[in-house]
Amino acid sequence: MFDPRLPYPASVVAGKNRLSADDVLLLRRHMFPMGLLTTGDAELLWTIHCASVERSCEWEAWFVEQMAEFVVVRCHPQYALDDHNAGWLLGNFASDDAISDSVALEVCLHAMELAADVPDMLSALILDQLRLVFAGGKGAYAKGRAAKRAGIASCDIDFIYRILRGSVHKGKMLLSQREIAVLDAIDVLVQNEINHPAWADLMRSIAARDSNGHASPVPWLQMLLREMQDMDAA
Repeated sequence: MFDPRLPYPASVVAGKNRLSADDVLLLRRHMFPMGLLTTGDAELLWTIHCASVERSCEWEAWFVEQMAEFVVVRCHPQYALDDHNAGWLLGNFASDDAISDSVALEVCLHAMELAADVPDMLSALILDQLRLVFAGGKGAYAKGRAAKRAGIASCDIDFIYRILRGSVHKGKMLLSQREIAVLDAIDVLVQNEINHPAWADLMRSIAARDSNGHASPVPWLQMLLREMQDMDAA
């Protein structure tokens, strides 16, 4: 389908039933020879992606790489995600807290892998895609999930660690309150199911992360520290 509203060659590619390796080559040569340079470029590529019915493996791989590299490397701050850029991803890819396009979900995951810092507004919403599996089955992760069991499966554990890989420190998962809230919500939904053994281990390893990225003291330790401070003051 030719769309005269778009510049060439996007006008030729947009609306095709299937996006192929040839379409990738056409766009790389004539439209994005230096990759995606502006938000307009990224939004145009997303428009082309959404207008198609089927996408080749070559298209999906190129799309993921281009979009993730744009938001992490081209945008400020470089090699990190801030609330603004994370919000741009979610604003384009998520609807009612669900990401329905599997390739868009992969863009978010790959961007998180490339970024040195990831705001918890993004990590928590991506984690929430797992909760949606057990709360109605909405979203791309639920539809493409390898396991069909009702409880937490090995693929779910892999999904969680892919999101939170940077949060593991000395055997603990140092998480924000948002991230903990999502995992707690998942735990409630699967508590009566047969879960992968690693799920219980993961939940036991959770520690709250303070504003400096360190583990917050547990309540009993906070009380002990307070008592020691009182003794020193006396």
